[in-house]
Amino acid sequence: ITNVQAEDFGEYSFFASNQIGSDLIAEGYKLIEAVKPGAPMSININEDEISDVKATVSWEAPNILGTPSLSHYILSLEPYGIKVKTSDNSTYLEVTGLYPATTYKGTITAISSFFPDGGNQSTPFEFTTKIGAPKIDDVTVQSEDGKLKIETT
Repeated sequence: ITNVQAEDFGEYSFFASNQIGSDLIAEGYKLIEAVKPGAPMSININEDEISDVKATVSWEAPNILGTPSLSHYILSLEPYGIKVKTSDNSTYLEVTGLYPATTYKGTITAISSFFPDGGNQSTPFEFTTKIGAPKIDDVTVQSEDGKLKIETT
């Protein structure tokens, strides 16, 4: 439907007709205005819930939930282009797999079925993961001329 104006919103019934007659085929359909969800608010990163590799982020739902209502959120973090999706409209995420001693800058976007690219983004926020032990995937120990040599990857 194109060129819709405010006075077009309402409830409709549909009829089919031809030379033989007409019949009601559907009724009770509502034409409503699609509204983007507002911006998530009051972003909170509890310092006690930040480690070297994970952080917990919580927020408040937007004042405007949108029409249709928001279905989930996407948390975006830079650097590294991290995107984490909530499984529903919960306002809490634990983000894992982060790097130690790294400052992350992020936003949260509310998503609805009519606006899969999102409504308004939250105000930007940032946090820094704590310093942690280096992540060692493999260790090789060699003796070289009576000296110990350790290589890590």
